[in-house]
Amino acid sequence: MTDKAKWAWTTLFLSLLVLLPGIYFYFSSPTEPPPEPPPEVLTPEPPSPIAVLIAEDRCDLAYPQLTALDTIQHEPTAQAHLEFQRAFCERMLKKPDRAYDRLRDLDLPTLDDYRRFWIA
Repeated sequence: MTDKAKWAWTTLFLSLLVLLPGIYFYFSSPTEPPPEPPPEVLTPEPPSPIAVLIAEDRCDLAYPQLTALDTIQHEPTAQAHLEFQRAFCERMLKKPDRAYDRLRDLDLPTLDDYRRFWIA
């Protein structure tokens, strides 16, 4: 064998020695896991009839229903929600003094900015 042939075989062998592991890892990469199923869609609760009346600016019909409800039977967040609805209706029915008192009595730190803006 000539020197050129030895050089060619050595170069070919070294090239294959370097390239074959790379080719192996490139083509034998593990398959990707199947995609995760999409999260379940959360459906909101339907609004209460009182909330629908308030949304339609029918506070004259919603306020008697709100006053007829017994808030003691509800959990604290629902009580606060009902009190806020009452305050909103009282404000819309031109009874701002009652509404302000009711808002002041609500112990919700998230309402502080709104309460200050509304009473101002």
